[in-house]
Amino acid sequence: MRRVPLVLLWSVAGCFLRPAQPITDAFPRCAARLPKKSAGTGDMSAKWVKGTNAHCNDGSPPVMYLRESSNPAHRDDWVVFLEGGGSCASNATCQDRWCGVGHFNANKMSSKFSPDREDGGGMMSSSSDNPFHDWNVVEMKYCSSDIWLGNGKSQQTLSGLRGSFMLYFQGHAIIEALLDELDGGTTSDDGRVNMPRLTNAKNIVLAGASAGGRGTLQHVDWLTNRYSNARVVGVMDGWNSPELSAWSDADRSVARSAEQTQWEQTYQGTWQAWTDKDCKGAACVNAFEVMNTAVSAPLLVRHDMYDPGTSDTYTNQNIPLNRFAQAMAKTARSESKLRPDISIVETACGTHIVAQGDTFTKVAVQDADKGGQYWTMAEAAAAFVDGQKVVAIDDPSRDHSKCAGAGAGQQDADKPAGRRR
Repeated sequence: MRRVPLVLLWSVAGCFLRPAQPITDAFPRCAARLPKKSAGTGDMSAKWVKGTNAHCNDGSPPVMYLRESSNPAHRDDWVVFLEGGGSCASNATCQDRWCGVGHFNANKMSSKFSPDREDGGGMMSSSSDNPFHDWNVVEMKYCSSDIWLGNGKSQQTLSGLRGSFMLYFQGHAIIEALLDELDGGTTSDDGRVNMPRLTNAKNIVLAGASAGGRGTLQHVDWLTNRYSNARVVGVMDGWNSPELSAWSDADRSVARSAEQTQWEQTYQGTWQAWTDKDCKGAACVNAFEVMNTAVSAPLLVRHDMYDPGTSDTYTNQNIPLNRFAQAMAKTARSESKLRPDISIVETACGTHIVAQGDTFTKVAVQDADKGGQYWTMAEAAAAFVDGQKVVAIDDPSRDHSKCAGAGAGQQDADKPAGRRR
């Protein structure tokens, strides 16, 4: 039998015996790759909310960016936007994320690199082509890596061969803490922005892209109950899942297994996820199931049937992308018939998100069955908030989508379980 050198055993054992460190101390070799703090520019100002039980991954306080309404007619109208930006749930994926390996870096795990000001993009833009440009706008910055669902009360230790470290996963607690701050009216840290009381709101659009879309779906009914005097609707971008009946028998078994694994290992395991009270088990991972069985608030869903960020749960299990697209086209039709207050915009551009950038007003789709108007997400969101039902669904042929600039935003693909390629 081949003997393993004792020094190697000691070396490997040492990786696990060393006490876990805060991630800020665990990887000094990544220091040069960390983001740089800057003052920033733009029309939205930061508010750090300190002294609560809510923390970014690294323990820093959560932050949001604020712009008050510029129109007295919209004094009590709000967009509350959950930023997107992937996720992590293991020693390796969270270490890569912190060290800037792949599309994301420590900006998505900490608030200490966040600028004092920034420009809102897409649905948060102050440009007149954004139908919400003169509403109160809040962007909740994503720093918890848990699709806004983490609900652990203390730090989690993630162990691995390259060292162990500790992280908070408290996305749900962050939403609560920031809303608590907004309820009484708040002022940005630079004194430039004075927000009215959120408790006086008449209309609240809870919106999110990518990871923020996942958080939106799980939180929209909860927000409706919290602000019972307001009309609350949800707008999701870059998040949807095929209904199981849309798959072939073979693909259905693979998809069900992938969702179950994600539920057990990531949602229940690392994140200790908070979910809508009416979704059960692995069904909480599947957007169609949550819409069908749990959520009752009005919803607009903007998704792409060739989305690289939502398809990978299935393509990583060797389901071809074209079969994912076929399943999503069927699912979008089913979703459009669930309730009168669910609107669906399903493009075929291969893009992930549009709500955070200028593609919000550019990428458009016409309904493949009925023809008619081409809808951008901006146009669909405005009509939806006004009470109109919008159904604009392409088919896998891609013949009904206008994809100008459709590559923008793919860097915000979610990877909730596994390393980025």
